[in-house]
Amino acid sequence: MNKPALFLFFAALLGAAPAYAHKPTFGTGAYGSAGSAFRVENIEHSIVVYQELACAARQVWLSFDIPNDGAELFVQLGVPVIERLANYSPTIAVVAPGLPAPSAEVPFTIPAGMGLRVIETGPRRLFHEPFTNTDSWILSEETMVLPVNGKGYVVAWDASGESGKLWVAVGKAETFGLGDLLRFFSWRSQAQRFHETSGPAPQEPNCR
Repeated sequence: MNKPALFLFFAALLGAAPAYAHKPTFGTGAYGSAGSAFRVENIEHSIVVYQELACAARQVWLSFDIPNDGAELFVQLGVPVIERLANYSPTIAVVAPGLPAPSAEVPFTIPAGMGLRVIETGPRRLFHEPFTNTDSWILSEETMVLPVNGKGYVVAWDASGESGKLWVAVGKAETFGLGDLLRFFSWRSQAQRFHETSGPAPQEPNCR
């Protein structure tokens, strides 16, 4: 691919639908606790973590710094459109200082000095991502205000104990650089495998 073609390809990607503007990371169960959370470098920059929840990793955690009191955080939760996940309904929450104590029991320990807010799940919204040619259901989406600066987390889990797949997105600002260009082909391939567009992946048993 020559330089003009590369430029046009990259420009087309940056002009794609907003949900793909999130720079992707494909988790392998490594982000299953607050202590091993995926590090979000800047909450304004758009990233997405694709993760399979299985018996060995019942949650996915992302950590971030809150730069100032009243900072805004965009959070989004999605599930790939796969038939067996049609009724899969994970939950997503923000854990941070200044938030209230949880009103119901959660399956993890909230770090000291922090509260929790569950992001409400709405009607499933279908989203087609044209570059990877994959489909997702968006379950939750919100821009929330973080009252106090410090460290915070986003955590997603499935209360029923079922294994499944989900993705968590944070931030809206596109930050792709030319160094990311060669990664797009790998990202596309990994996203398609995650969405099982070429056939079903081996399934984990329920974790109950």
